[in-house]
Amino acid sequence: MNRAFILFAALSLFGAAAAQQTTAFHGLNVPTYPGAQNVRIETDSDEYDLYFKRNNELRKVYDYYVQYLSSQGFSVVSTKAKANGMGYKANLSRGAGPSNNVELDVKVKHGENKVEIEFDE
Repeated sequence: MNRAFILFAALSLFGAAAAQQTTAFHGLNVPTYPGAQNVRIETDSDEYDLYFKRNNELRKVYDYYVQYLSSQGFSVVSTKAKANGMGYKANLSRGAGPSNNVELDVKVKHGENKVEIEFDE
């Protein structure tokens, strides 16, 4: 194998890793918050949890995921800011049924940002 090909392959893999990642969950391709570092994702049957290095921009993170869910057909039903600016919560819906109602919760947990998307079951 020639060195140019190996370098090209390595750069291609690096570029793919540097691109924004998405995770499939309940028919959504949930994007990782742009610029997030030390990303950890946990899921179960009805909940998607994204943890990443804290950047003190909770409102921006919240707005980003509300906009993302809106682009997937969800509408905000209710919103709530937590005490001391420590997080934001929204209920969103795109119709009747368990896959069409979600709760978005963005908060700080153990020094990390936590984005939780929970489907009603």
